[in-house]
Order: sequence, then structure tokens, then C-alpha cells
Amino acid sequence: MKTEAPATLGRRESWTEPAAPMMDPRHRKRAVAAAARVIACGLWVLVATHASADPAYDEAKVKAAFVERFIHFVDWPEARLADSSRPFVIGILGRDPIQPHLEELLASKQLKDRAVQIRLIERVEDLGECHVLWISSSEAGHVADVLARIDGQAVLTMSDTEGLAARGVDINLSRAGDHLGFEVNRVAAEHSGLQLSAKLLDLARIVSGP
Repeated sequence: MKTEAPATLGRRESWTEPAAPMMDPRHRKRAVAAAARVIACGLWVLVATHASADPAYDEAKVKAAFVERFIHFVDWPEARLADSSRPFVIGILGRDPIQPHLEELLASKQLKDRAVQIRLIERVEDLGECHVLWISSSEAGHVADVLARIDGQAVLTMSDTEGLAARGVDINLSRAGDHLGFEVNRVAAEHSGLQLSAKLLDLARIVSGP
């Protein structure tokens, strides 16, 4: 008995994927605003996080989450982010327990529409390649030299060492009672060409100096 091949065998059916509908600019604006509110809410939750006796509480992990949230509330100069093929670099100066938590948190994320790279900074020549520089407590004694090296290069500096915001670090995490808070040196950040969101400033303790 002869079996006939199906009529469609050997033929390619053409199919055009329908174009994605264009989002109304008003809807896009509302969507961006909603996303900003979600991020701001997440930052507020972090500020309210209590350093309790819960054995699951890991302060370094919470600080890594702060760092990631802060970046959403800072704008870099366009020229600093002109090449979208280059990664967003977070440098760690000095050995610090925050590093593995940042690596885990940001392994599959993007920041400022680009891949993220966490680097342990071992040469002063590499400081200027960072978009964010975390200064560990072990390097606090050299902070003036570090800041002089990156002066005017739009590098957001962060730390968790008492007094560093007053010495020119842009954002410094600090303990406020039984929870973590943060200080912002707005003048230092703006001097570097960085723009800080009003939402970030509302939650911060503003300091000045040096």
C-alpha cells in the first residue's frame, strides 16, 4: 500500500512575529516612577532592618544590599557611562567581608544597563577605573591619599568606618542604635560630578567636610 507524504512536507511556512506594541510615553513615565518607588521602599526597609540577636542576621550581607540600592539613586556623568560594552565596576579597596556578598548579589544583575564586575583593588592605578569604590576599614588611614587619586573622576566612594564621610567619603554606613543607617557627604559627591537622588538624601544624615 502506497503512503502519500503529507502535503506540507518539505515546505517552510513563513511567519512574521507581530511587532511589540509601543508603550504610551505617559505609561512609560508612570512605570519608571513606580519602579523608583519600589527601589526606594527597599532602601527604607534596609534602613529599618534591626541588627537583632537573630543568628541568621549577617551584617556584611545587609551592607552589600545597601551598596546595590545606593547605586540606583546616583547618576553618573554621561561620559562616564558612554561605552555600554564596558562593565559597571565596583572596586573593593582592602580585604573586606562585603566582597563575597556583593559577588553573590550581583552575579546575574545589571547596573546602569551593563554587566557588573567586582574587583579587588590592589594597585592605586586601578582606582580610576571604578564607578564605585568601597573603602574597607583597614584602608581608612589612607583615605586622604585615595580620594586625592580619584579627585574629579566620578567615582562614588563608600565605607562603613566611623568618621569617613566627614573626611570626604560620599556615603558611609553607620550604626544608629540597633539598626544600620548612613551618612552622605553631598558636597563631596557633587564635587566628583555625581548627582544624588532626593529620596536618598531624605533618608541620610548629611555631613560636611573635610
